[in-house]
Amino acid sequence: VISDSRVDVLQDINAWFEAYNNSGTKLGELLDVEITMEKLEKVFNTVMYKSESDYINMVVIDITEQKETQNKLSKAIKDAKLSLANNEKSRMDVVQTVYNEYMNYITAVYTRYATHKTLNYTELSETVKELCIFIKENRRYVLRITPSQDTITKNYLISHSMRSTVIAIVIALQLRFSLSKIVDLGVCCILHEIGQIRLPPQLYMTDRRLSPSERQKLATHAVLGFNIVKENNFPTQIQLGILEHHERENRSGYPRRLEGSQIDIFAKIIGVACSFEAITAPRHFRQARSSYAA
Repeated sequence: VISDSRVDVLQDINAWFEAYNNSGTKLGELLDVEITMEKLEKVFNTVMYKSESDYINMVVIDITEQKETQNKLSKAIKDAKLSLANNEKSRMDVVQTVYNEYMNYITAVYTRYATHKTLNYTELSETVKELCIFIKENRRYVLRITPSQDTITKNYLISHSMRSTVIAIVIALQLRFSLSKIVDLGVCCILHEIGQIRLPPQLYMTDRRLSPSERQKLATHAVLGFNIVKENNFPTQIQLGILEHHERENRSGYPRRLEGSQIDIFAKIIGVACSFEAITAPRHFRQARSSYAA
């Protein structure tokens, strides 16, 4: 049973990793699937871009260009407020524009980690705070945005992370979380799949049924993501939210088969948001289901 103390929780997790790594079990062996940094750029290219030229264009993003992305995002929000005040009919178009700018921002965050192995919690929090406020003011419009099949095919990780984050923030608003807690939840949800960029993309981009060994490899993305944010000194609850977002109330989840009372609240919300997003977004092997059907 995990201790209530966050420090003890991290100690429990570290002890768990060490025990499994030394045990020779399947999960311990699966933790070795993490590829070397020399191969990471090639994998990231395959995951996020259709061509080498698309990838090269994104690799040149540096700190200055990422700042420009943030500036564009701030400008889009300001323009949106002006437009929304003057023309209600254009509201959906304006919200879509801001949504697209946040997609660009998340792309820059993932790209920077893939090429420089760095994540900035403070900078992410500031941007997510603006997103939380924007969603609160425009939630019924933002929830109507559904990505196209082309968008998902070209940029699955970004599209899924963005839409799941919107849904998670709306859930937190409904639960009346404090703004600071919603911001941390948003940061956690944006990064909850970042471990997947260290796995072969065919594990989650294929339309065929995965073999048992492939499913086991894919399941390690929660641990890989946890390690990434831990190495970059993110708060404990964000680390746990990423580690546990595939745990389930009845102990059927992974990686530790926790029961409901042991699962972090961020992980529970992200788990619900991810499931809803997956059902209501189109995939190349099936059409999206309606929100009502979901």
